[in-house]
Amino acid sequence: MGAHPLVEPSLEGFQVLVVDDDPASCLLLGRMLEKFGARVETARSGGQALELFAARRHPIVVTDICMPGMDGMELVANLKQIDERVMAIAATAVSDKERLISAIRLGFSDYILKPVGVDQLIWAVKRCGEILEARRQLEDEQNKFRTVLECLGEGVSIKDLNLSVVYQNSALTGLLGERTGRTCYTAHDGRSEPCPDCQALLAMRHGGTHSSRQLFQRQGRDFSLESTASPLVNSRGEIVGTVEITRDISEQVRSAHILSNIAKGISAKIGADFFHSLASYLTETLGVSYALVGELNESRDRVKTLAYCSQGNTLEAFEYPLAGTPCAAVVRDGPQVYSDRVAELFTGDHPLAALGIRSYCGAPLIDSSGEVVGVLCTFDPAPTTNTAEVSDIIRIFASRASAEMERLRAEEIIREQAHHDPLTGLANRRLYQECLALAVASSQRSGARFGLLFLDLDNFKKINDRLGHDAGDQVLVKAAARLRNCFKRSYDIICRLGGDEFAVIVPEVGGRKDLLAQAERLVEEFSHPVMIGDIEVRVTASIGLSIYPEDADEAKDLEMASDRGMYLAKRSGRNTCRFAS
Repeated sequence: MGAHPLVEPSLEGFQVLVVDDDPASCLLLGRMLEKFGARVETARSGGQALELFAARRHPIVVTDICMPGMDGMELVANLKQIDERVMAIAATAVSDKERLISAIRLGFSDYILKPVGVDQLIWAVKRCGEILEARRQLEDEQNKFRTVLECLGEGVSIKDLNLSVVYQNSALTGLLGERTGRTCYTAHDGRSEPCPDCQALLAMRHGGTHSSRQLFQRQGRDFSLESTASPLVNSRGEIVGTVEITRDISEQVRSAHILSNIAKGISAKIGADFFHSLASYLTETLGVSYALVGELNESRDRVKTLAYCSQGNTLEAFEYPLAGTPCAAVVRDGPQVYSDRVAELFTGDHPLAALGIRSYCGAPLIDSSGEVVGVLCTFDPAPTTNTAEVSDIIRIFASRASAEMERLRAEEIIREQAHHDPLTGLANRRLYQECLALAVASSQRSGARFGLLFLDLDNFKKINDRLGHDAGDQVLVKAAARLRNCFKRSYDIICRLGGDEFAVIVPEVGGRKDLLAQAERLVEEFSHPVMIGDIEVRVTASIGLSIYPEDADEAKDLEMASDRGMYLAKRSGRNTCRFAS
């Protein structure tokens, strides 16, 4: 995650419940949050908090862990029974490791030790709000998908492993009546057991798509219906039910085939595999030779293919310039269909001519903010006659592809937030501890040395007191830049541990002399003053050093050695570096 802006974060619109049996602590936490715009309610006990939450469903709860009666752990367990989406932050003076692990398993999003710092609390709440917003956006995309299904003229249903109907669209309700919550086989002729050729059972038992035809009578009218079922697979590859399409085959045979492929193409996979599956199903559905899913680069002048399919076969990914292509028209003006002679219209797009392409259909991939982030298109050496149908199908696939692309981006943002310091963009303490453990394990296997450097800014508190916290934040950002300038290797790990404390894990260090030389260069880098606005500030650093395994062969002992070295550096007059021994 990138560095936080230098302006104060806003919690405007955030609704937070603060729970603490200590009146002073409860009042202090509430005022901290209100200062940044949050709407806050407070409770002095778990029972009172439950009553308030039941009435107003606060999205974010900040609670003490150790409280008489119902403690914070029990409170959050009860809150999640009411609303599993609630985000919980622990604010406690207890740093017990087992309690922390229990809190993580229970679903706490953050664990803050008292006394609680304003920045720490505000950014923890801010992160919870960002996660809630990401969830809301994903729910919006799911609602869009449901809207697409409701707009379809064919009946669509989803069944669980027991053949109970968990969802059906309005078209199916029109054919069979309301069946949600009931087993599917009671829909035909009052049967009490599944049909011998039940398409749902066959799909779950053998995989693939299975169809069956049945005569059905409702309200004095006979229907000749065909139901096609495909297994519904979760992210772990487990079959959890079926997606089914039911149609009046006397009128909509061809349309039914298309919708079956839509159901398979947009529900079978997630992640990178989804895009390849989508492109493959798209060529099959439309009977075209090529399908492509592409993502725009940051400068929006090139497209990188996420999936490229030719007649059902996945081809190697590539990049191409956007200018002069029909995809540029899609990005600029929205969905485009060129039924014939597209290569003659776009003479600068040489691959179209090389492949003998005559028809093209494309739709933009649009995120929830309305920004175009990519393109989905098909192209073929033959002209297209049913342009309206092709355009509609492309739009359906594009809607699902847009949602999946945004979901992947949201996951990446959440992962980034969990492992990086929001102000400086450096690795945070959590990621530092993971990297240090990996460095020790790697060195134990290979026998290679690595160095650990602890750095503390000299007299940083005076800068905060004299110039304010905004100036202090600017100093920390500049300090991070100086660290990056001195440790440029891709495998050097620079971390902000908190406050003005930093650490650097230096792999493949030659020895004490080598690490000391790097630290002295860093001391020299910090000896130059920095400008905070029009004020010149001198920020020096005290640095402690240790080398694995000479100074310690355990991660904790190595940290203690670097910490002792930093202490010696401060006792030596600061603005220097020292080994502990």
